[in-house]
Amino acid sequence: MYFSDKVGKDRRFSNPWWTITPAAAVDVIGFFQQIADDNGFSCEREETSITIEVTVVNLPIVISFYWDTASRNYLSTCYIMSEKILPHRRKEVVELIMLVNAMLPAGHFEIYPQEQTVLYRHALVLPVNVVPSIEQCGALFQEALEASQYCPAFSLAIAGKSAREAVDLCMFETIGEA
Repeated sequence: MYFSDKVGKDRRFSNPWWTITPAAAVDVIGFFQQIADDNGFSCEREETSITIEVTVVNLPIVISFYWDTASRNYLSTCYIMSEKILPHRRKEVVELIMLVNAMLPAGHFEIYPQEQTVLYRHALVLPVNVVPSIEQCGALFQEALEASQYCPAFSLAIAGKSAREAVDLCMFETIGEA
């Protein structure tokens, strides 16, 4: 059980991120399915991809993981927010994307042009015939979850708040137990 505690807790791993495992040793998509199963998340699995539904700060998010060994040998993750960006809010959302991306240690947000929605994307590129370790898969999942804390800020900016106000409203830390 890799993430059996509440999602959102810091689940850093003790092994270094550069640990690599021989190709036959890790079922990459199976690892993400195990996370979903252990946490009661709904998911849809295919041979090289999986989508996992999670709820972050009362916002449903569908995180997708795609394992490409056919062309470039990379593992990517993304999620697309459901709210459409209205033309008159685009400038504020772009400003918020710049503010948020400056705070992210990995991955980035962008505007998905086909849908006019906010998209988060991150990838792990590996040498040919090398698969990511369990620790690397877990770290990629954790980074996606940590980045999702900014999704409410995007909802606020789309709804009319300024970029600065939206990010300030979403940046709080809970101390103690409620």
